[in-house]
Amino acid sequence: MKSSFLPSILGLACLTAASHAATLSLDFQPTGGTTAAGFQPFEVTTGVVFPAAGTNYSEFGATINVAVSGANLETVPADYRAITRNGAATDERNDWIGVDARNAAGGNPVAMFTITVSGLPAGLYSWTSLLHDGGTGTTGTGQGNISGNVRTTFTDATGIVNGTAVISSQNPLQPTSSFTTNFSSNGSPVSLTLGTTGVNGDAIFALADSLVITNIPEPSSALLGMVGLLALVRRRHR
Repeated sequence: MKSSFLPSILGLACLTAASHAATLSLDFQPTGGTTAAGFQPFEVTTGVVFPAAGTNYSEFGATINVAVSGANLETVPADYRAITRNGAATDERNDWIGVDARNAAGGNPVAMFTITVSGLPAGLYSWTSLLHDGGTGTTGTGQGNISGNVRTTFTDATGIVNGTAVISSQNPLQPTSSFTTNFSSNGSPVSLTLGTTGVNGDAIFALADSLVITNIPEPSSALLGMVGLLALVRRRHR
């Protein structure tokens, strides 16, 4: 009889933990652009050096600063880009910010675009950034035609992880791609850098459509809640 309560208690504990998960969702777009539903705007002006101060947001019980920057660009400020494509205005994939790597693609050093998040309280989080050029349902030359490989460098409290991701166009044969990882914060800045790979198949821009950071509740918190509920049920069923 008592054991029959365990599955429901486990489920309740998991739901309780999930209900405390907070999320910061940003739509990267040109100044004055349209923001996708459920997102907050992060805006920069194309052809202008990205503001070093970044933008502040209130989330996770703290003030979170998000800044973007470019490096190794040959044509400054023109290589700093904020682009709107010809898709649905409310689609987060319709607009992006990044850097034009064509002048430095395959070069050494390579063109780079970095997203830096500061002020995150200590804890576990997930990071997802869409890497997609062009909105849904678009057709025609020049609309969402940028696809290719980019280097990724992710830095958090545990160190640096390098990899490769793919910039996707809106072509139905090439699905939306993204960079996704779980990470740890100790209060220090966390960053994602995208850059050309220096090989055939390079993307000609390093770009991102959005940033979504979600707090992952500590497993110990869920476990403590489960133990407390279990003790309460046992007392009531003695």
